[in-house]
Amino acid sequence: MNAALPPDVSGQIKLLDDGTYEISSAAGEPITRQRFTIAHELGHYILHKGMLGKGVNDDTKYRTLRDSNLYNSQIDDVHERQANSFAANILIPEATIRHNIGWYKFVSEAARVYNVSKSSMRWRLNNLGLLNSKVIDDTT
Repeated sequence: MNAALPPDVSGQIKLLDDGTYEISSAAGEPITRQRFTIAHELGHYILHKGMLGKGVNDDTKYRTLRDSNLYNSQIDDVHERQANSFAANILIPEATIRHNIGWYKFVSEAARVYNVSKSSMRWRLNNLGLLNSKVIDDTT
């Protein structure tokens, strides 16, 4: 769900009165970022549900925000990295990108096809050992 979140918040997962959780992404951000944010927050739900409590909101660097209405001291940098990996696996599945890697010459081409940001694609390809060996980094 797109929401009017504070300027320093990219996304959040929030406990509602009926006991369900709602995931929101900042309405003004590019769709590629919103998709990653939603997948990241879903990662918190799947991986960290027992720690969520009232929820958590994440800043533009996907770190839990201190001094916010949804600050959650149980969610730390390790959990944020886990949620980032979860999001990358959903949006850029390893088996799929490895199978299709020959179709792309540049990071920007792969990012466009997967509808993710160039920085997300660069990060994923680098972590899979495919950056510059199979796809040229044209994002710098």
